[in-house]
Amino acid sequence: MRCSNDFRRLLLFMIVLPFCSSSNDTLRGTGRKITYPGGPGPNTLVSAGKRFELGFFSPNRISNSRRYVGIWYHGSDPLIIVWVANRNAPVVGRTASFGLLNGDLQLWNDGQPIWSTNATSSSSSTRFAKLLDTGNLVLMEDDGSKSILWQSFDQPTNTFLLWMRMTNDFKLTSWASQDDPKEGNFTFRRDQEGDTSKYEVIHNLSPYWKSGVFGKFIRADEMFEVISFLLSNFTTTTGQRLPPKTIIDEYSSARLVMNHDGQIQYFKRGDGSKPVWSQPAGRCGLFNACSKFQSCNDKNGNGTMCRCLPGFELRPGGCLRKSPICGKNNTFLSLKMMKIGNPDNRIKVDGEEQCKQKCLNDCNCQAYSSEEDQRLGRDSGNSTCYTWSEDLDHMQELARDGRSLYVRVLLSDIEPSSRSCGTCALI
Repeated sequence: MRCSNDFRRLLLFMIVLPFCSSSNDTLRGTGRKITYPGGPGPNTLVSAGKRFELGFFSPNRISNSRRYVGIWYHGSDPLIIVWVANRNAPVVGRTASFGLLNGDLQLWNDGQPIWSTNATSSSSSTRFAKLLDTGNLVLMEDDGSKSILWQSFDQPTNTFLLWMRMTNDFKLTSWASQDDPKEGNFTFRRDQEGDTSKYEVIHNLSPYWKSGVFGKFIRADEMFEVISFLLSNFTTTTGQRLPPKTIIDEYSSARLVMNHDGQIQYFKRGDGSKPVWSQPAGRCGLFNACSKFQSCNDKNGNGTMCRCLPGFELRPGGCLRKSPICGKNNTFLSLKMMKIGNPDNRIKVDGEEQCKQKCLNDCNCQAYSSEEDQRLGRDSGNSTCYTWSEDLDHMQELARDGRSLYVRVLLSDIEPSSRSCGTCALI
């Protein structure tokens, strides 16, 4: 295919071009080192296309008590750090240097090694380290094979860049704080349970946020498609690659950052602009923010964001029905502008009334929602009926872009209250 050939050429171009560059992006065993304090001449590595830079930095740019070797966007001010070598072992001495020794890339603090790539020791002088225009620092063997012995893309800190590979073992770990690069309490990774196209943020070993909890049913907190393609290394669900122009336009300066406050953030540009997407957005965006059969509204004035639906009562572990629903005198709460977890079933029906009857005829049906098929027109009589058989969770009240949800209850359990509660927090 044309796109496939173009993609290969683009990939080859981005990988090969950096090796045809000046020595300002390269460290060799017999060559210069990056030092602190800096001496005469260049004291950083700058990638061939001047996209990324490597050197010593201090997070707050004021105190010199802690120094790190990092990679940042060239020309960014303040520095936008995308990788830190010694995040858990800062330089605290008076002098430091970063370079090759016996074929291993190492960092010394007052003459003592505090970080290294742990590459196999070699007396060969053919090894070199190079900063690529992708932001990847690679340790290579200059023996004709150009084999990569180590690369920073395999040891990420809190930032995911173009051309990284999101594997099951790959993870981003937040900084401890805005000014401290050491490993923090939040980790971004693939969801370890089930669908590997879903992602999660872990806080102190517990789920904090999950993508796809609301699936395709409600997209309010779904990842932008561009982020999904970035993480999947530009492979669609059908295994096809995106055209090179789309890659360049959408991803050339994109990055995903696991922030110290627990937000996973997507930046489209490599400058100081604000993120274009962040999650979780508010307390209701947290994983299991409320228990089953509770509706979440983090804008409630009294500070109680989780409330039981009418017809339910609070018990340990969540809200439970006041009465069983399989039998006569069933009705439905009409909840407007709602977000909810993925339905358990979906079928084609001739309209909302038929969807309602499908739910009433099934003792396991807890709730339903009906959606007109816009492709077939309003008068087609064709709708999609979504039903929930499991206990309802992940319910959230929205100001917009929500959906009408009808929750099954016993009529006597909600009288004399109204069957329509709008946003349930108003009941």
